[in-house]
Amino acid sequence: MKRAMSIVLSLLMVLTLVPNFSYAAEFSDMPDDWSKPALEKAVENGLLVGDNGKIRPKDNLKRAEMATVVNRAFGAYIKAPISKFADVSVTSWYYDEMAKAVQMQTFKGDGERLNPENFITREEAFIVLARALKLEPSATQPEGYKDLNDISSWAKGELYAMINAGYVNGSNGYINPKGLITRAEFAQVMDNIIKTYVKASSANLTFTGNVMVNTSGLVLKDSTVEGDLIIGEGVANGTVTLDNVAIEGRLIVRGGGVNSIIIKGNSTVGQVIVSRLDGAVRVAVESGAKVEVLYLADGKDEVILEGTLDKVVVDKNVELQLNNAQIKELNINAENALVKVDKTSKVDLLNISKEAENAKVEVMGTVTKLVTEAPKTAILGDGTVTEITVKPTADNTVISTEGGKVVVEEGAENVTVPETPPIGGGGVYIPPALTLNSGSVKLNESVEGITITGNNITVEVDPNTPITKIEATFSNAVEIKDLTLIKGEEETEIVKDKIAQNTEYKEKYEKYKPDYGTTLTVVPPSITFNNEILDDYKNNDGEIKVEITLVDNYGQTLTYNITLKATDQQDV
Repeated sequence: MKRAMSIVLSLLMVLTLVPNFSYAAEFSDMPDDWSKPALEKAVENGLLVGDNGKIRPKDNLKRAEMATVVNRAFGAYIKAPISKFADVSVTSWYYDEMAKAVQMQTFKGDGERLNPENFITREEAFIVLARALKLEPSATQPEGYKDLNDISSWAKGELYAMINAGYVNGSNGYINPKGLITRAEFAQVMDNIIKTYVKASSANLTFTGNVMVNTSGLVLKDSTVEGDLIIGEGVANGTVTLDNVAIEGRLIVRGGGVNSIIIKGNSTVGQVIVSRLDGAVRVAVESGAKVEVLYLADGKDEVILEGTLDKVVVDKNVELQLNNAQIKELNINAENALVKVDKTSKVDLLNISKEAENAKVEVMGTVTKLVTEAPKTAILGDGTVTEITVKPTADNTVISTEGGKVVVEEGAENVTVPETPPIGGGGVYIPPALTLNSGSVKLNESVEGITITGNNITVEVDPNTPITKIEATFSNAVEIKDLTLIKGEEETEIVKDKIAQNTEYKEKYEKYKPDYGTTLTVVPPSITFNNEILDDYKNNDGEIKVEITLVDNYGQTLTYNITLKATDQQDV
């Protein structure tokens, strides 16, 4: 009985889609104790097949045996090359099973050995299950346990995750990580983690606990899963359809092909974890269904997303293809990740973290806002990115998408962007910098005016004055947005007289509205102020102050103040 109390998972209500037949008669050593129901279900679901009419419930479980049980549960069938492991003979009964386990990434070995004949420890068993269930290692130490220090350092993160997820409870405050686990105990563990194996299309059901689907072509309709729904490797390249299904836990996608997984009706899913390791997989969210967060947790081939999703997180360098997708937020955290946005897709906000070095985004559709912190980001394609922000850590970013606003924050080096719109020519971006040559102007002399054209600001004066030109220059990525002349503190009598006597001047004056302290704003691309207007803007010190606001084609705004001061202060 003490052995039974050491079972690591809390017992939950058993629910299955098939009748509960007794398998005790099939095995001469089937026990009649706490372990019997779990052992019978393990036989029923094909996890245990026994040997020579015996189930061997009290035998300690070996690593190869556990690999086999997990493979059967998930329907694993793809085999990884394992010739590098010296302790797995091609003639052994478990050679294929260990190859499947390596492909599933549940067993990794030490690079040279998989130790298939060794008895598996409890911490090793829990780590295998954590990997199969796609639980991220946790840094949060559970409370209430006396032997957490006995857990191997390499096992703590995943074992903590199993405990924190409620899968491991221990006994009397002990996890007993270095202890062994019997076949009966592991049958109970598997039964408590995966309560139901759905083997046929079903409707109007409520599932307690986690549910496994490892059969292709299945449709689950009008049902609730009070735990995780796992799409196992056994689905292969087939389809699984969820029609008006509420999943209270996670949807874990380890199988499925380019025509699967379909989520439709009024289905609701909090988290989708995509982790197919042996081929491309599609997740399609049809109208009416709601998926809050989808994580690309693993994979080697393309992941295709369709439909509307609130949030997508790319945590592995898997190629992500958006086809007719509407994504509110997409976060890229994986080095070398590739995201393709097709012509019918739109992303409202796309964030590339600094860990995602060499990430590439190919935009054929629309991205409203993109922010990158990653070095060597590439933003390519013929689509539209309305606004791009390059953070200081995103050195060597290359941008070649069409149009839009690009802000390169100070500190980002060697950022390549097109020189002038439309995008396509390439070029190294240099933030605009204004250079002003100082000088003075006699206001009683003839002043030709200020002419602004495209990329230069020039103040031209009479050749006889002390200075002939004041010039401001900046990069060819800049265009003029505003030029403002600031009026002095009070309106001069000359201006009042001109307004009263000259209808033409009055019309100009009213157009520009040069009231006390107000501003005159003009619009690019080319503006000329003649002497008459300039004279009206001098202050009592004989100065003309020009405030120039520049905006470049990448949305950066710069403001400069230029003062033209008379060397001989005389009224004009």
